[in-house]
Amino acid sequence: MEAFAALVDKLYFTSSNLAKSALIKAYLANTPDPDRGWAIAAIAGTLSFDFFKRKLIKDLITERVDPVLFDLSYDYVGEMSETVSHLWRAQTDDPAPIDILPSLSEVVTQFAKGTKAQNKQYLITLLNSMNAPQRWALLKLGTRGLRIGVSARFLKKVLAEYGQVTDPNIDVEAVERLWHGLKPPYVELMHWLEGKGPQPDVSNSVTFAPVMLSHPFEETQLPSITPEHWQAEWKFDTHELQAMARTNYLFTHRHKKITATHKLVL
Repeated sequence: MEAFAALVDKLYFTSSNLAKSALIKAYLANTPDPDRGWAIAAIAGTLSFDFFKRKLIKDLITERVDPVLFDLSYDYVGEMSETVSHLWRAQTDDPAPIDILPSLSEVVTQFAKGTKAQNKQYLITLLNSMNAPQRWALLKLGTRGLRIGVSARFLKKVLAEYGQVTDPNIDVEAVERLWHGLKPPYVELMHWLEGKGPQPDVSNSVTFAPVMLSHPFEETQLPSITPEHWQAEWKFDTHELQAMARTNYLFTHRHKKITATHKLVL
C-alpha cells in the first residue's frame, strides 16, 4: 500500500506525460503481482466495487473534528479525500494502529470480503496507521475516483511501451484487443508483457477491436493494397457502435461497453 500511495501522490503532482509514463513503468518493474495489477485496475477505473461510501468517510471525520471546521476546510480545499486526510485524528476508542501497512492486494481483498461493520473498523485502523498522503490515496482508491491525470487509454499505451522492452511488436492496439477479456489483477497480461508467458487467450471473452483511423493514399498506391497485407472497414462520420457476436454487447467508438441485456438482431 505504501508503494501505491507513493505512486499516485507523484502522479497527481506530475504534469508531464513522459514523466508520468516513467513513474508507472518503474512501479510495474519493481512491484510484485498481484499488487501492480490492482494498481492498474485502480488507475484504469476497472475496480468493480466500492470499498466504502463517501457518507461513511464524512461520518467518521465529523466524529473527530468539529463539523463546522470540516465544512469550512472542505469548502476551502474543494476535495473530500484531501480534506479528510489532513484533518484526520485518532480517537481513544479506535482500533490500535498497525506498525506495517498491508500490501495493496491485502487491502483490496479485505475490503472485498468484509462486512459493512468490519470494513468500517478496518478503514479506521488503516487511517490511524497512515500519514496524510497515504490516507489520501486510500480514500481515493476506496471511492474509485483517483483523478490523477492518467486516462485508461494512456495507461494502455504505457503498458504497451513496457512490453516493447521484450517484444517490439506489442503496441497499444494489441493491449486494447485483450483488455476487455481480462480481469484484475491482470497477472496473465503482465507475464505476457514481460515475456514470461504467452499472450492471454481471450477468444471466448468480450473484447473490443480498435476502430481503424482514416488514412489518405494516392491512386498510384491502389495496386499495392491487397487482401493479403491489408484490412479495411467502412468509415462512418456519425456515432459508431461495435456489435460483439456471441455476447450481446455493444461498444462505442471509445470502447465503452454499453449493454449486456438487449438482444441484438443482426
